[in-house]
Amino acid sequence: MKTMIAAVLSTALVVAATAASAAPPCPALAGTTFYDSTHTLVGDPFFGGRWSNAKNGKAYVQRNLTKPATLYGFSLGQAGSDMTTVGSRVAITAKKPDGTTVTLLDLRGVAVGRDFSPGGAGTVASPLFVRFPPVEVKSIRVDMTGNGWFLLYNLTFNVLGCS
Repeated sequence: MKTMIAAVLSTALVVAATAASAAPPCPALAGTTFYDSTHTLVGDPFFGGRWSNAKNGKAYVQRNLTKPATLYGFSLGQAGSDMTTVGSRVAITAKKPDGTTVTLLDLRGVAVGRDFSPGGAGTVASPLFVRFPPVEVKSIRVDMTGNGWFLLYNLTFNVLGCS
């Protein structure tokens, strides 16, 4: 994994993201994955893997696809904060080839399938199964905000051409 570095007026600025090449079970989802931070990474977070970040307040993981793919749904086992769902958000967005953004999921004040750390509390939804009309995308992003560290587990997309 490489840390992305950006130079601004000859002052180096470390961008809080890491990148890794991806070879998911569904070749249509191949691309480069960016993380704000990583505490745990097992498998491919966009094809059933487990990723948790290493900082409080917010988290994101983004996959820039090698070539556009057509999504028509997803399942999500766990996502969100381990402390409280008050003020929290779990969002999945995708960018189309023309640059417009489509929101695939926007949950506020809810975690999905999470257990809380001692002292934590909030609203927890059961694992989700979401279907939508086919949409061609060039990137997929999961954003989580709130209090605590964040987990994304067992997110699997339904992709045209993949079984």
